[in-house]
This record gives sequence, C-alpha cells and structure tokens, in this order.
Amino acid sequence: MHAIILAAGKGTRMRELSKDTPKPMLCWQGKNLIEHKLEKLPESVTKVIIVVGHLKNAILDYFGNYYKGLPIVYVTQEELLGTGHAVWQAKDFIDD
Repeated sequence: MHAIILAAGKGTRMRELSKDTPKPMLCWQGKNLIEHKLEKLPESVTKVIIVVGHLKNAILDYFGNYYKGLPIVYVTQEELLGTGHAVWQAKDFIDD
C-alpha cells in the first residue's frame, strides 16, 4: 500500500512561521509535522509519495529518499491548484 502526503502549499495561514520554512517542516513536540505523519502510518505502507511545492528543497534535503527504511518518492505540484490537483499529481507513482 502507498501513502500520499500533501506538502506543497504555502501555509499562508501560518504567516511568518511558514515564510522561510514549509508548513509541513514546522516542529511540534520535537519533530516536524511530516515526521509525525510518517510515524503514524500503518506497517502495510510500502512507499510514501510526498507532493511538494513551496520551499520543496527543505523537505527533499531533510528526508532524502527514505525514512527509517521506507522509500519516499517526491512529486512536484508546480501550480498550487488545490488538494484534488495535488493528489492527482501523484497518480503516476501509485502502482498498487
């Protein structure tokens, strides 16, 4: 099973917090928000697809291609056209 994590938005409601750091990389209780999501995934997940956009290099540089042995694939949402569009960007990377 694959998991899709949406992490492309600008986080405009977070204002100054997400100006230089993408919202999914903001820390809470010692971990960034993506890490919290990754740790809650069921063991049946074999691949994670992260849809990135705004300040995407912060996410790519932090996680690389694996998180605790779990493969990560990145898909860039060039135009921020909403949640449905973000999920649609990942369609070619889902193979089960």
